[in-house]
Amino acid sequence: MQLTGTLVQSTKVEQITESFKKCNIILEVDKDTQYPQEINIEVHNDNISKLKGLKAGDDVTVHLNLRGRRYEKAGEPTRWFNTLVMWKIEAAAQASAPAPVSKPAPSPVVAEDEDDDLPFS
Repeated sequence: MQLTGTLVQSTKVEQITESFKKCNIILEVDKDTQYPQEINIEVHNDNISKLKGLKAGDDVTVHLNLRGRRYEKAGEPTRWFNTLVMWKIEAAAQASAPAPVSKPAPSPVVAEDEDDDLPFS
């Protein structure tokens, strides 16, 4: 899944456990509509380094996974939580740049005097 929008901000990196750290980015989408949305996306561990060089106001495409989990506590109703987790981010110019066009291989040239054993011409 991916979202394209404008990077609003990035939060400070939190060290949750010895092996797990995270931060959040806020992405504004649908900004040219009557109801723009600001989406909170988590960034974990090594993926945090992918944010280097990006700043608020940059247009980006974020590739992410949608995660969901159940929370149960005795005496309380069951609740579910959703989380968007980034695994790749690209500046919008990179994400929308057309792929380079390769030139087709030249067709082989058949000499006029060459015998053609095809049953049709």
